[in-house]
Amino acid sequence: MKNFKIENNKIVIDMSAIKSKKHLYNFNMMVGKNKLNDALSYLDSFNGVRARNLSFNSNKNSLCRDVLNVNKDKYFKIYNSMLDANKQHNPISFDTQYFGVEIECFIPYIATCTNGDIDDSTHSNQRELKKLFSQNKIKFATVKSDGSIRETEGHFPVEITILTKFNDTSNLQKACELLNNLGAKVNKSCGLHVHLDSRNLSESQVLEIGKNFKKALPVLLKMVPKSRRDNSYCRASVSKMSGQRYHAVNLTAFSKYKTIEIRLHSSTTDFNKIMNWANLLNAIKKSTIKKTCQNINDLTDYIKIDENLLEYVAQRTALFNGESDISISAKDLDNTDSNAA
Repeated sequence: MKNFKIENNKIVIDMSAIKSKKHLYNFNMMVGKNKLNDALSYLDSFNGVRARNLSFNSNKNSLCRDVLNVNKDKYFKIYNSMLDANKQHNPISFDTQYFGVEIECFIPYIATCTNGDIDDSTHSNQRELKKLFSQNKIKFATVKSDGSIRETEGHFPVEITILTKFNDTSNLQKACELLNNLGAKVNKSCGLHVHLDSRNLSESQVLEIGKNFKKALPVLLKMVPKSRRDNSYCRASVSKMSGQRYHAVNLTAFSKYKTIEIRLHSSTTDFNKIMNWANLLNAIKKSTIKKTCQNINDLTDYIKIDENLLEYVAQRTALFNGESDISISAKDLDNTDSNAA
Protein backbone atom coordinates (compact mmCIF):
# COMPACT_ATOMS: atom_id res chain seq x y z
CA MET A 1 0.00 0.00 0.00
CA LYS A 2 1.34 3.42 -0.94
CA ASN A 3 -1.52 5.48 0.47
CA PHE A 4 -0.88 5.31 4.20
CA LYS A 5 1.64 6.47 6.78
CA ILE A 6 2.31 5.75 10.45
CA GLU A 7 1.61 8.46 13.01
CA ASN A 8 1.74 7.87 16.77
CA ASN A 9 1.78 4.12 16.30
CA LYS A 10 -1.38 4.31 14.16
CA ILE A 11 -1.82 3.80 10.45
CA VAL A 12 -3.41 6.87 8.91
CA ILE A 13 -4.80 6.17 5.45
CA ASP A 14 -4.38 8.83 2.77
CA MET A 15 -7.83 9.25 1.29
CA SER A 16 -6.91 11.92 -1.28
CA ALA A 17 -7.73 9.51 -4.13
CA ILE A 18 -11.39 9.26 -3.09
CA LYS A 19 -13.12 12.39 -4.32
CA SER A 20 -16.83 11.56 -4.47
CA LYS A 21 -19.42 11.16 -1.71
CA LYS A 22 -20.62 7.83 -3.10
CA HIS A 23 -17.17 6.23 -3.03
CA LEU A 24 -16.41 7.73 0.37
CA TYR A 25 -19.66 6.29 1.72
CA ASN A 26 -18.86 2.82 0.31
CA PHE A 27 -15.40 2.92 1.84
CA ASN A 28 -16.63 4.03 5.27
CA MET A 29 -19.29 1.32 5.27
CA MET A 30 -16.61 -1.34 4.73
CA VAL A 31 -14.49 0.06 7.56
CA GLY A 32 -17.52 0.35 9.82
CA LYS A 33 -18.28 -3.34 9.27
CA ASN A 34 -14.63 -4.18 10.07
CA LYS A 35 -14.04 -5.42 6.51
CA LEU A 36 -10.61 -3.82 6.41
CA ASN A 37 -9.17 -6.03 3.70
CA ASP A 38 -12.11 -5.24 1.38
CA ALA A 39 -11.79 -1.54 2.25
CA LEU A 40 -8.07 -1.44 1.46
CA SER A 41 -8.57 -3.27 -1.83
CA TYR A 42 -11.29 -0.75 -2.66
CA LEU A 43 -8.90 2.10 -1.88
CA ASP A 44 -6.26 0.52 -4.12
CA SER A 45 -8.72 0.67 -7.05
CA PHE A 46 -8.64 4.48 -6.95
CA ASN A 47 -5.41 4.89 -8.88
CA GLY A 48 -4.55 6.26 -12.30
CA VAL A 49 -7.34 7.28 -14.67
CA ARG A 50 -10.18 6.47 -12.30
CA ALA A 51 -8.81 8.79 -9.61
CA ARG A 52 -8.04 11.60 -12.06
CA ASN A 53 -11.56 11.54 -13.49
CA LEU A 54 -13.25 12.07 -10.11
CA SER A 55 -14.34 15.53 -9.05
CA PHE A 56 -12.24 17.07 -6.27
CA ASN A 57 -13.46 18.20 -2.86
CA SER A 58 -10.65 19.26 -0.52
CA ASN A 59 -12.83 19.08 2.61
CA LYS A 60 -12.90 15.28 2.68
CA ASN A 61 -9.31 14.58 3.71
CA SER A 62 -9.62 15.73 7.32
CA LEU A 63 -12.91 13.86 7.75
CA CYS A 64 -11.40 10.67 6.39
CA ARG A 65 -8.37 10.90 8.61
CA ASP A 66 -10.62 11.09 11.66
CA VAL A 67 -12.75 8.13 10.59
CA LEU A 68 -10.06 5.84 9.24
CA ASN A 69 -7.41 5.53 11.91
CA VAL A 70 -6.64 1.82 11.94
CA ASN A 71 -4.64 0.02 14.59
CA LYS A 72 -1.22 -0.71 13.07
CA ASP A 73 -0.82 -4.24 14.38
CA LYS A 74 -4.31 -5.24 13.28
CA TYR A 75 -3.84 -3.78 9.83
CA PHE A 76 -0.50 -5.47 9.21
CA LYS A 77 -1.86 -8.77 10.47
CA ILE A 78 -4.78 -8.66 8.05
CA TYR A 79 -2.82 -7.44 5.04
CA ASN A 80 0.13 -9.79 5.55
CA SER A 81 -2.28 -12.68 6.06
CA MET A 82 -3.69 -12.11 2.56
CA LEU A 83 -0.15 -12.39 1.15
CA ASP A 84 0.85 -15.45 3.22
CA ALA A 85 1.58 -18.26 0.74
CA ASN A 86 1.93 -20.78 3.58
CA LYS A 87 -1.70 -20.73 4.72
CA GLN A 88 -4.98 -21.97 3.31
CA HIS A 89 -7.15 -18.95 2.49
CA ASN A 90 -10.89 -18.70 3.05
CA PRO A 91 -13.45 -16.31 1.52
CA ILE A 92 -13.60 -12.99 3.36
CA SER A 93 -17.24 -12.06 2.72
CA PHE A 94 -20.52 -13.92 2.25
CA ASP A 95 -21.95 -11.58 -0.37
CA THR A 96 -19.20 -12.28 -2.93
CA GLN A 97 -18.95 -15.37 -5.11
CA TYR A 98 -15.55 -17.06 -4.98
CA PHE A 99 -13.84 -19.97 -6.66
CA GLY A 100 -10.56 -21.70 -5.95
CA VAL A 101 -8.08 -23.03 -8.52
CA GLU A 102 -5.39 -25.63 -7.88
CA ILE A 103 -2.63 -25.47 -10.51
CA GLU A 104 -0.19 -28.39 -10.52
CA CYS A 105 3.05 -27.63 -12.38
CA PHE A 106 6.86 -27.70 -12.17
CA ILE A 107 9.21 -24.73 -12.35
CA PRO A 108 12.93 -24.31 -13.17
CA TYR A 109 15.09 -23.96 -10.03
CA ILE A 110 15.01 -20.41 -8.69
CA ALA A 111 16.87 -20.85 -5.36
CA THR A 112 20.62 -20.44 -4.94
CA CYS A 113 23.02 -21.72 -2.27
CA THR A 114 25.20 -19.39 -0.18
CA ASN A 115 28.10 -20.01 -2.56
CA GLY A 116 26.01 -18.97 -5.55
CA ASP A 117 25.36 -22.47 -6.93
CA ILE A 118 21.84 -23.57 -7.89
CA ASP A 119 19.94 -25.05 -4.95
CA ASP A 120 18.03 -28.11 -6.18
CA SER A 121 16.06 -28.83 -2.99
CA THR A 122 12.28 -28.60 -3.38
CA HIS A 123 11.93 -26.96 0.03
CA SER A 124 14.33 -24.10 -0.79
CA ASN A 125 12.76 -23.46 -4.18
CA GLN A 126 9.23 -23.44 -2.81
CA ARG A 127 10.36 -20.99 -0.12
CA GLU A 128 11.72 -18.66 -2.82
CA LEU A 129 8.52 -19.02 -4.84
CA LYS A 130 6.46 -18.00 -1.80
CA LYS A 131 8.60 -14.88 -1.48
CA LEU A 132 7.93 -14.02 -5.12
CA PHE A 133 4.18 -14.37 -4.63
CA SER A 134 4.37 -12.02 -1.65
CA GLN A 135 6.64 -9.51 -3.42
CA ASN A 136 4.23 -9.41 -6.36
CA LYS A 137 1.35 -8.81 -3.90
CA ILE A 138 -0.62 -11.82 -5.14
CA LYS A 139 -3.35 -12.24 -2.55
CA PHE A 140 -5.00 -15.47 -1.34
CA ALA A 141 -2.39 -17.81 -2.87
CA THR A 142 -0.96 -20.97 -1.31
CA VAL A 143 2.24 -22.70 -2.41
CA LYS A 144 2.67 -26.34 -1.41
CA SER A 145 3.97 -29.74 -2.48
CA ASP A 146 2.16 -32.47 -4.41
CA GLY A 147 3.68 -35.93 -4.54
CA SER A 148 1.78 -36.94 -7.70
CA ILE A 149 3.66 -34.47 -9.93
CA ARG A 150 6.47 -35.96 -12.04
CA GLU A 151 8.80 -33.07 -12.74
CA THR A 152 11.61 -33.01 -15.29
CA GLU A 153 15.28 -32.54 -14.46
CA GLY A 154 16.21 -29.06 -13.34
CA HIS A 155 12.68 -28.31 -12.09
CA PHE A 156 10.82 -28.53 -8.78
CA PRO A 157 7.17 -29.62 -8.40
CA VAL A 158 4.57 -27.35 -6.87
CA GLU A 159 0.83 -26.95 -6.41
CA ILE A 160 -0.47 -23.38 -6.44
CA THR A 161 -3.89 -22.74 -4.92
CA ILE A 162 -5.52 -19.41 -5.75
CA LEU A 163 -8.71 -18.19 -4.10
CA THR A 164 -10.32 -15.51 -6.25
CA LYS A 165 -13.58 -13.72 -6.96
CA PHE A 166 -15.63 -14.12 -10.11
CA ASN A 167 -16.05 -10.34 -10.25
CA ASP A 168 -12.33 -9.60 -9.68
CA THR A 169 -9.86 -12.15 -11.04
CA SER A 170 -6.78 -9.91 -10.96
CA ASN A 171 -4.94 -12.05 -8.40
CA LEU A 172 -5.38 -15.18 -10.54
CA GLN A 173 -4.16 -13.30 -13.60
CA LYS A 174 -1.08 -12.04 -11.73
CA ALA A 175 -0.35 -15.57 -10.49
CA CYS A 176 -0.52 -16.98 -14.03
CA GLU A 177 1.75 -14.21 -15.31
CA LEU A 178 4.31 -14.93 -12.60
CA LEU A 179 4.28 -18.68 -13.26
CA ASN A 180 4.66 -18.13 -17.01
CA ASN A 181 7.52 -15.66 -16.48
CA LEU A 182 9.28 -18.28 -14.35
CA GLY A 183 8.92 -20.86 -17.13
CA ALA A 184 6.37 -23.13 -15.42
CA LYS A 185 5.54 -26.34 -17.30
CA VAL A 186 2.96 -29.12 -17.02
CA ASN A 187 2.67 -32.72 -18.21
CA LYS A 188 0.27 -35.65 -17.94
CA SER A 189 0.90 -35.98 -14.20
CA CYS A 190 -0.47 -32.47 -13.56
CA GLY A 191 -4.11 -31.49 -13.15
CA LEU A 192 -6.21 -28.37 -12.71
CA HIS A 193 -8.88 -28.48 -9.99
CA VAL A 194 -11.62 -25.88 -9.58
CA HIS A 195 -13.52 -25.41 -6.29
CA LEU A 196 -16.89 -23.68 -6.68
CA ASP A 197 -18.03 -21.67 -3.67
CA SER A 198 -21.01 -23.44 -2.05
CA ARG A 199 -21.11 -21.87 1.42
CA ASN A 200 -24.71 -20.76 1.02
CA LEU A 201 -25.97 -24.21 -0.05
CA SER A 202 -27.44 -27.12 1.88
CA GLU A 203 -26.35 -30.72 1.41
CA SER A 204 -29.51 -31.49 -0.57
CA GLN A 205 -28.80 -28.56 -2.90
CA VAL A 206 -25.25 -29.80 -3.47
CA LEU A 207 -26.63 -33.22 -4.38
CA GLU A 208 -28.92 -31.59 -6.95
CA ILE A 209 -25.95 -29.73 -8.43
CA GLY A 210 -24.12 -33.05 -8.55
CA LYS A 211 -26.95 -34.34 -10.74
CA ASN A 212 -26.46 -31.32 -13.01
CA PHE A 213 -22.81 -32.16 -13.46
CA LYS A 214 -23.57 -35.83 -14.06
CA LYS A 215 -25.86 -34.84 -16.94
CA ALA A 216 -23.28 -32.37 -18.30
CA LEU A 217 -20.31 -34.73 -17.85
CA PRO A 218 -20.33 -36.14 -21.42
CA VAL A 219 -19.78 -32.59 -22.72
CA LEU A 220 -17.03 -31.83 -20.19
CA LEU A 221 -15.21 -35.09 -20.92
CA LYS A 222 -14.98 -34.19 -24.59
CA MET A 223 -13.20 -30.92 -23.69
CA VAL A 224 -10.17 -32.55 -22.03
CA PRO A 225 -7.33 -34.83 -23.20
CA LYS A 226 -7.68 -38.59 -23.12
CA SER A 227 -5.24 -38.74 -20.20
CA ARG A 228 -7.82 -36.92 -18.03
CA ARG A 229 -10.77 -39.07 -19.14
CA ASP A 230 -8.99 -42.25 -18.05
CA ASN A 231 -7.28 -41.17 -14.85
CA SER A 232 -7.31 -42.72 -11.39
CA TYR A 233 -7.21 -39.24 -9.79
CA CYS A 234 -10.35 -38.02 -11.57
CA ARG A 235 -12.56 -40.95 -12.55
CA ALA A 236 -15.26 -39.98 -15.04
CA SER A 237 -18.09 -39.83 -12.51
CA VAL A 238 -19.66 -37.81 -9.69
CA SER A 239 -18.69 -38.79 -6.16
CA LYS A 240 -21.03 -39.35 -3.24
CA MET A 241 -21.11 -36.81 -0.40
CA SER A 242 -18.61 -38.88 1.55
CA GLY A 243 -15.87 -41.40 0.73
CA GLN A 244 -13.46 -41.31 -2.22
CA ARG A 245 -12.62 -37.88 -3.66
CA TYR A 246 -10.86 -39.01 -6.85
CA HIS A 247 -13.79 -38.34 -9.19
CA ALA A 248 -14.20 -35.79 -11.97
CA VAL A 249 -16.81 -34.11 -9.76
CA ASN A 250 -15.95 -34.37 -6.07
CA LEU A 251 -18.86 -33.64 -3.73
CA THR A 252 -16.92 -34.76 -0.64
CA ALA A 253 -15.22 -31.34 -0.71
CA PHE A 254 -18.46 -29.81 0.57
CA SER A 255 -18.13 -31.24 4.07
CA LYS A 256 -14.51 -30.07 4.39
CA TYR A 257 -14.32 -26.84 2.38
CA LYS A 258 -17.96 -25.93 1.56
CA THR A 259 -17.10 -26.23 -2.13
CA ILE A 260 -17.84 -28.48 -5.09
CA GLU A 261 -14.57 -29.62 -6.66
CA ILE A 262 -14.16 -30.33 -10.37
CA ARG A 263 -10.92 -32.29 -10.91
CA LEU A 264 -11.27 -33.04 -14.63
CA HIS A 265 -9.18 -30.45 -16.48
CA SER A 266 -5.56 -30.94 -17.53
CA SER A 267 -3.25 -28.48 -15.83
CA THR A 268 -2.45 -25.12 -17.36
CA THR A 269 -1.03 -21.73 -16.44
CA ASP A 270 -3.09 -20.01 -19.15
CA PHE A 271 -5.35 -17.45 -17.42
CA ASN A 272 -7.94 -17.26 -20.22
CA LYS A 273 -8.33 -21.01 -20.42
CA ILE A 274 -8.75 -21.31 -16.65
CA MET A 275 -11.41 -18.58 -16.63
CA ASN A 276 -13.33 -20.10 -19.55
CA TRP A 277 -13.42 -23.43 -17.74
CA ALA A 278 -14.41 -21.87 -14.39
CA ASN A 279 -17.18 -19.80 -16.00
CA LEU A 280 -18.57 -22.87 -17.76
CA LEU A 281 -18.57 -24.87 -14.52
CA ASN A 282 -20.27 -22.03 -12.67
CA ALA A 283 -22.98 -21.83 -15.33
CA ILE A 284 -23.66 -25.56 -14.93
CA LYS A 285 -23.77 -25.19 -11.15
CA LYS A 286 -26.40 -22.42 -11.33
CA SER A 287 -28.67 -24.19 -13.86
CA THR A 288 -31.19 -27.02 -13.74
CA ILE A 289 -30.31 -29.66 -16.33
CA LYS A 290 -33.15 -32.11 -16.97
CA LYS A 291 -31.59 -34.54 -19.45
CA THR A 292 -28.15 -35.96 -20.14
CA CYS A 293 -26.31 -33.73 -22.63
CA GLN A 294 -24.17 -35.32 -25.32
CA ASN A 295 -22.92 -32.10 -26.91
CA ILE A 296 -22.76 -28.36 -26.37
CA ASN A 297 -26.02 -27.81 -28.28
CA ASP A 298 -27.82 -30.03 -25.79
CA LEU A 299 -26.18 -28.21 -22.89
CA THR A 300 -27.15 -24.73 -24.09
CA ASP A 301 -30.80 -25.73 -23.77
CA TYR A 302 -30.25 -25.44 -20.01
CA ILE A 303 -27.36 -23.03 -19.39
CA LYS A 304 -26.67 -19.47 -20.46
CA ILE A 305 -23.16 -18.73 -21.76
CA ASP A 306 -21.91 -15.93 -23.99
CA GLU A 307 -20.81 -16.35 -27.58
CA ASN A 308 -17.08 -16.32 -26.82
CA LEU A 309 -17.39 -19.09 -24.25
CA LEU A 310 -19.61 -21.10 -26.58
CA GLU A 311 -16.97 -20.86 -29.31
CA TYR A 312 -14.25 -21.89 -26.88
CA VAL A 313 -16.19 -24.99 -25.79
CA ALA A 314 -16.78 -25.97 -29.41
CA GLN A 315 -13.11 -25.55 -30.30
CA ARG A 316 -11.87 -27.50 -27.29
CA THR A 317 -14.29 -30.31 -28.12
CA ALA A 318 -13.03 -30.43 -31.69
CA LEU A 319 -9.40 -30.31 -30.53
CA PHE A 320 -9.64 -33.49 -28.48
CA ASN A 321 -11.96 -35.37 -30.79
CA GLY A 322 -9.99 -35.70 -33.99
CA GLU A 323 -10.55 -32.38 -35.79
CA SER A 324 -7.43 -30.52 -36.88
CA ASP A 325 -8.66 -27.07 -37.94
CA ILE A 326 -8.66 -25.50 -34.49
CA SER A 327 -8.12 -21.87 -33.53
CA ILE A 328 -4.88 -21.32 -31.60
CA SER A 329 -6.91 -19.62 -28.85
CA ALA A 330 -8.38 -22.99 -27.88
CA LYS A 331 -5.07 -24.83 -27.73
CA ASP A 332 -3.02 -25.37 -24.62
CA LEU A 333 -0.05 -23.04 -24.37
CA ASP A 334 1.78 -25.65 -22.29
CA ASN A 335 2.28 -28.45 -24.85
CA THR A 336 -0.31 -30.77 -23.34
CA ASP A 337 -2.23 -30.94 -26.61
CA SER A 338 0.31 -33.29 -28.14
CA ASN A 339 1.56 -35.32 -25.19
CA ALA A 340 -1.66 -35.67 -23.18
CA ALA A 341 -4.25 -36.43 -25.84
